[in-house]
Amino acid sequence: MFRLFLITAIAALSLALSLTSCKKESNVSRSNSEGILLIGNGSEPESLDPQLATGVPEGRIIDSLFEGLVGTSPDDHSPAPNALAESWEISGDGAIYTFKIRKNATWNNPERDPVTAHDFVYSYHRILHPDLAAKNSYMLYPLLNSEVYNKNLRGSILFKLANDSPIEWEDIKALPFVGDPSISLPKNLNKSIPSSISDADFRSLCLNLGLNRMNKVLLEHARESPTRFPWPKNISKKTQIIILDRLITFSGKDLWQHANVGVKAIDDHTLQLTLRSPTPYLLGILQHMSWYPVHRPTIEKHGSMTSIDSKWTRLGNLVGNGPFTLKTWRLNALIEVTKSENYWGAKDVKLNGIKYLPIDNVETEQRAFRREALHVTATVPPHRTVWAQKNLPDQLRIEPYLGVYFYRINLNPAKDSDDSRTKSARKMLSDSRVRRALALALDRDGICSFLKAGQKPAASFCPPGAGGYKPKHLLLPTNTAKSKRIAEAKKLLEEAGYADLSTIPEIQIFYNTSESHRQIAELIQSQWKKNLGLNCTLYNQEWKIYQATLQAGDYDIARAGWIGDYNDPNTFMDMWLTGSGNNQTGFTNKRYDELIILASKASNSDQRMAYFQEAEKILLTELPVIPLYFYVSQKMVHPSLKGLHPNILDKLHFKNFHLEN
Repeated sequence: MFRLFLITAIAALSLALSLTSCKKESNVSRSNSEGILLIGNGSEPESLDPQLATGVPEGRIIDSLFEGLVGTSPDDHSPAPNALAESWEISGDGAIYTFKIRKNATWNNPERDPVTAHDFVYSYHRILHPDLAAKNSYMLYPLLNSEVYNKNLRGSILFKLANDSPIEWEDIKALPFVGDPSISLPKNLNKSIPSSISDADFRSLCLNLGLNRMNKVLLEHARESPTRFPWPKNISKKTQIIILDRLITFSGKDLWQHANVGVKAIDDHTLQLTLRSPTPYLLGILQHMSWYPVHRPTIEKHGSMTSIDSKWTRLGNLVGNGPFTLKTWRLNALIEVTKSENYWGAKDVKLNGIKYLPIDNVETEQRAFRREALHVTATVPPHRTVWAQKNLPDQLRIEPYLGVYFYRINLNPAKDSDDSRTKSARKMLSDSRVRRALALALDRDGICSFLKAGQKPAASFCPPGAGGYKPKHLLLPTNTAKSKRIAEAKKLLEEAGYADLSTIPEIQIFYNTSESHRQIAELIQSQWKKNLGLNCTLYNQEWKIYQATLQAGDYDIARAGWIGDYNDPNTFMDMWLTGSGNNQTGFTNKRYDELIILASKASNSDQRMAYFQEAEKILLTELPVIPLYFYVSQKMVHPSLKGLHPNILDKLHFKNFHLEN
């Protein structure tokens, strides 16, 4: 009997081993053996140019291909000398930073060009160049004179900042260098033939544009007919000619050399940054991709410094300086990077590569994770969060995240070519009372309950705790009763001329492809319909198309999220400056701009926070945006991935990762 039992047991074991060996090896198991990380990236990247990209999906890939001056400690995520700069010194007044760049840092091209301080000068010149129009150019505004150069304030550059200015700035600073767009102009002015414009209209045109924006034709006409330009009485004719001649000479030219922007290569491996004022978050902001260097020979091989449609980031062309190089790029399917042996710290990089899968459908991504086709997901949808909390609690990561989910409102006036619905909607949304009514009519607690992962309702735009910031001015008092909110919202609509709710035009809400974004949009659509009688139509767009829609201003209301680029309130505040590339609402407020500039120059922390408080009060009064909730980071993480430590910016530090079978 024992022998029969033994034979039966051996047979059962053999069958079990046979069945196990026939089971298909999972992607995760195979990738663990190969040292390849599989990551859900949410969507196809808009760009892999670190100076043009703006989104999180792009940033994750760019962080593997490029490296900046400052790294991060794996323990507490504080700035650390484990990137291109092996050390740095800060002047006593906090205005000058001097970085020593590693001599063994190279670019990932066959020639292994060294990474030098000159690369940074070129790169910062590029992102700040007015013709590139980079959305993140404002990130470099802590640099001395960078904002003046980026905004192409030619008068200030040529007569105030330039070392060879022929006139003292104090004598001419009252001139209309900066235009006033509020000065109305007749339609169909023929600017190419200034002599055809009447004296009064030419004067208005000059004041509208300002000397900074007048082209060569207009400047030459003003020189030929000086009495037609609105010169102040204290400006002599000789001075007038000097000013116009200098502006004409440099019309259309790059003024980088004259602007004296605060970036300088002391030698090949010493970079000096001079700031407009002490910037306590500088080492943090230097970790953002907008501050990364780019490879000049590659940029110029495929176009010019300011070519927007350059092919330099395509597969086979891209040259970075990070721990990985671009290996594969299949549109909407896969981006793969492989470990670079050229990288100065290659011996410490444990991964052999990373595969980024642009899965914008969260259900598809969750199925991929459960069948072990991913190590990390980009997010977790609400109903899957509840399931994971019960079934895979050790693989669900929910962590604090410095970010806000909000809706943009388009404040730009409708175009003449727009249809009647668009014109009516834009007119309604231009009223701050309407925008406040929309904000009050939303149930943020209900939205957070639906999301089920600990998100917090947002009564401010800047998250509490960002760099020690504590919002004082809130959208509405905490625990305001729903009935009171709705009553005030209807009263505001009545004051704005919409007492009859049936007269409210239909509003279009745009969102980029995501199940969660769709569900939140449907919740908001339902709440506005129930509480205000507002009809909304939802429009879903792929990420790249969605970005183009926002840039063109072809929307009424659009979902958005902003994740702090560094741990400081400034990262949430300066995006709403007039003309900021990430503003995209048309919002402009002179006092708001002044406050953000004052905060950037303040050396006293309490005073700096006070400026931010006043600025946010303006933002929550004007409401070009409707804050909804503060993020948490949510992802599923396979147990074989090691070295992924939580951080408030949810940065994936790939150099710290390794895989175990």
